[in-house]
Amino acid sequence: MRITLSTQSTIREQRDRYKKQRANYRPEKSIAAAKARAELGEWPPLLAPSGNVVRITNISEFCRQHGLDPSHLVKVLHGKRRIHKGYTLLA
Repeated sequence: MRITLSTQSTIREQRDRYKKQRANYRPEKSIAAAKARAELGEWPPLLAPSGNVVRITNISEFCRQHGLDPSHLVKVLHGKRRIHKGYTLLA
């Protein structure tokens, strides 16, 4: 398959547009706040499926003990996902 010059320029334009969009991207305040708390070792409290409030200090250990996927739980903590196996963000 041959790529013409017009196709190459279109690809270049799309790539440049994508780079500009990524350069201007700023996370929402709630996500930035969650990340800041994470750096301090403090995660926002979660509401467990049992109804108990849970505070997490070590995500990996907590996920191993409760059979959760760490990447999904982090998305819940950052506000990108609403629920993971019954655990929700307690705001």
